[in-house]
Amino acid sequence: MSLQTTKNDWIISGHGSTATSTKPAETTVPAHVRLVLLAPPGAFLSNRLGQALERGTRIEKLVLRQNGRDNAHSQSTYEPGSKAPNLTLHFIGPRDIGTPTVPHVIGVAVDTQLSDLWARIPASSQVVTVYWAACSNVDSDAHGPTVDY
Repeated sequence: MSLQTTKNDWIISGHGSTATSTKPAETTVPAHVRLVLLAPPGAFLSNRLGQALERGTRIEKLVLRQNGRDNAHSQSTYEPGSKAPNLTLHFIGPRDIGTPTVPHVIGVAVDTQLSDLWARIPASSQVVTVYWAACSNVDSDAHGPTVDY
């Protein structure tokens, strides 16, 4: 498994979480979007991995790090029309990762659910890949595993 973002992809970037109180708990992936979720609900995404996505760095393999162990991990892909977790993106604050290679990076100034972020990705006759480059930890639990590469 290798992974690399391109100039046609979209990156949703910031701090993220899964809240058990979020309603609706799921969102329908739009007809023009393929969603790639690297950190499963309950997990963190390393800053290094998020930055690699924004820079277009080739990623050869993902690992799920927990209790000092690295286990092989694969991303979850949600095709157009499928149900995906309705994650929440939070403001990340100022940052300097250099110039992103991928031109389409979405961030937020206030907490925003994934279902509300779909509108920021223009409709297209082609399916575009959207990467969730944020954590998916549950209710801000500080003890979940971390996805890295």
